Amino acid sequence: DHNCEGWGDDLISWEDLFKVEKGFIENAKASYKIIIEARFFLANAVGIRTNPSVDFTGLNDLRHDVALVIEGEKIYASKQYLALHSTLFNAMFYGNFAER
Repeated sequence: DHNCEGWGDDLISWEDLFKVEKGFIENAKASYKIIIEARFFLANAVGIRTNPSVDFTGLNDLRHDVALVIEGEKIYASKQYLALHSTLFNAMFYGNFAER
């Protein structure tokens, strides 16, 4: 909807944009390429999903089925997720050898 009511004081309506007397174009009959720049400030976001934060240092999820020890700290993760993104982890967890 290109209706500009309630959008702010500095907005120009589409109709005014194409009026020669407003000074945005020189010849209303000429063919022009229009580039529109919009700047806005978001004061409040409602209904926008955010990525959930996960604390990987604690075993807080049933999907965490492996613990990696990195510099003495345990990091909990999912074997399937690690294997999906790494051929090394895939071989380690699902390869046909005794150490898995």
